Amino acid sequence: QTGQDMFIIQEGQVKITKIIDNKEVVLAVLKKGDFFGEMALLENLPRSASAIAHERCKLMVINRKNFDQMVSTQSQMISRLTTTLAERLWSMYRQVTNTRLTDPLGKLYDMLALEIEKQRLMLSESAATPLQLDISPQELANMCAIPPNQQYSTLELFLKENRVKVIKNRLYVPNCLEIIKHAAYYRKQKATKNRR
Repeated sequence: QTGQDMFIIQEGQVKITKIIDNKEVVLAVLKKGDFFGEMALLENLPRSASAIAHERCKLMVINRKNFDQMVSTQSQMISRLTTTLAERLWSMYRQVTNTRLTDPLGKLYDMLALEIEKQRLMLSESAATPLQLDISPQELANMCAIPPNQQYSTLELFLKENRVKVIKNRLYVPNCLEIIKHAAYYRKQKATKNRR
């Protein structure tokens, strides 16, 4: 669809999805303070993904006139927009890297590492840094575009390794650095296979 507005989340969460090879892939779960729809507003092009209310939401709608006024009067708006766009480009690059992994378990760890990296946490070797995420195991599998017929067995194996726990159908990571290292191991394996 064409779009003339962008949206700032004031309450709730919004899931950004895209249909790839007839499968719904979750690109992001946005929360209070995040925004979406800015590319349609900036480029006047059709929307490239779907936004689905993940829970009850309250959104601020910004049209072109409001946007131009905000940009000309609020320098922090330009800074925030630039930072967000740079982070999304980095995230897209990491997601493309994830699509090149062939091992479904490796894909799960790599995507989980990406979600951890997005938090910009200070991680230490001396003490474990835990993190409660707002995504379910199923959503993580969808983010990796793992085929539905492989999801159950892959998630079962993933959770059996005990590096991740599920609390109220949301992923809990007891040690973020361990996940990042484990994901790097899978990416390194893939790079080694490609060089052969």
